[in-house]
Amino acid sequence: MATPGLATLVQSIFKLTVITAALVLCSGFERAAFCQKRSAALIEEGVAALNRNETDAAKNSFNRALQDDPNNELAHTYLGIIADRGGNLIEAERHFRAAAKASPASPSAHNNYGVILVRLGKRDQAASEFQTSLRLNPAQSGALVNLAQIRFASGTVDGLRDALELFESALKIAPDAEIARALVVISLR
Repeated sequence: MATPGLATLVQSIFKLTVITAALVLCSGFERAAFCQKRSAALIEEGVAALNRNETDAAKNSFNRALQDDPNNELAHTYLGIIADRGGNLIEAERHFRAAAKASPASPSAHNNYGVILVRLGKRDQAASEFQTSLRLNPAQSGALVNLAQIRFASGTVDGLRDALELFESALKIAPDAEIARALVVISLR
């Protein structure tokens, strides 16, 4: 006959085993909810580390978030930013592409991906990403300016005309001295 203390201990071990198994083998919805919460906490931890200029700790947090959720747009975006700041454009492109793929309805994910594509000299792909971003949200001055810069760089009459329209649209959305200067440059051509 078991003593009350031993029975309580066995019952506690059983409960702990059930809880552990539930975290590992629970239904998809419950597991996803658990992972989503932990992933969000890791993102917050990573952002805090970035704000303290602790890049390695931030990368660690974002990579751990991706272990829970390989399609986490924010984790990929922040890892892309870190890679870009470190001069690793190939790694940055990989993460920004993953962010855009993970969140195809996110205008900022497409805009970010387009920016890195421009830096890699992939202007046609970048223009496509900026256009996708603008289809999702036409009121983005940043994507308008980015697409205008590509059109301007073409040097063609049609490209300059398109750039002018895009810069004017951006200026209406967000009045900015830099955009105004770009308009002056176009008008002088």
